[in-house]
Amino acid sequence: MALTLNNLGAIYHDLQQLKESEAALDEAFQIYRELTKSNPSAYQSETADTFNNLATVYHDTQPLEESEAAFNEALLIRRELANSNPSAYQPKLAATLSNLAAVYYETQQLKESEAGFREALQI
Repeated sequence: MALTLNNLGAIYHDLQQLKESEAALDEAFQIYRELTKSNPSAYQSETADTFNNLATVYHDTQPLEESEAAFNEALLIRRELANSNPSAYQPKLAATLSNLAAVYYETQQLKESEAGFREALQI
């Protein structure tokens, strides 16, 4: 169910139905958060995906600090996953770094933006 909600949230975002997107993604996140408590290795990746999707929606609907916070949560999980299995998770780590760097750029945090883009390029 959480995967379906996450996918639905992504579709709503693409359709610019941002309220519906945020609601579906938030519900998916709540489910993944509970599932991750009982089986972290099975659901961490999906939780990070949902954080990343929420951050994208927040970018369009909330103050950029909300987007930054959600990207940072996704980044923490994706760093951990990439450390344990680089070939599987480094591409998503690079994408989250790039997304966060873009938010930093928009909020005039230029040093952080540059560092994020450079790290993403090194992956």
